[in-house]
Amino acid sequence: MMEALAAGQLRPLREWLAGLQVETDRLVVLPQWDVHPVPDQPSPGHRSVDRTEAAAAEILRQWEKAAIAPGGVPFLLLFVLTAVEAEWNISYHFEPLWETLEAAARCMRERGARLEAADQLSGRAVVALMESVGAQIHAENARWSPGSWRPSRRRWTRPW
Repeated sequence: MMEALAAGQLRPLREWLAGLQVETDRLVVLPQWDVHPVPDQPSPGHRSVDRTEAAAAEILRQWEKAAIAPGGVPFLLLFVLTAVEAEWNISYHFEPLWETLEAAARCMRERGARLEAADQLSGRAVVALMESVGAQIHAENARWSPGSWRPSRRRWTRPW
């Protein structure tokens, strides 16, 4: 699978996660600005749902499924990161991207200590990549919106 990921092919990762009953379609929509953050529930109106909380709840639902296999949670987090990066390529709605990254980091903070040592380290590494992507998104936001730039409300905290 690592060779496929290095080549930019996500299908093997998606199929592997699906083999654990992880619903990857529910993860892909989390960073999308025009999708309600809690699939299968009617939207109560724009921004009236805390998207970070909703994303964290969905990630935790899928986390339990991924956690049954060694490497499952780090691969789940990597999939979420990839979904954020894919959405970033086509959207300038940055808040859902940051909210999804923060939700994944929150899940690692809350549940990471329960993982095996190797998965803890790998999960932390993926969260560090998420922090980097979040900083890059902030930089792009500042670059293209210099008159309206303000520091985000989001504060990254280490999951360990």
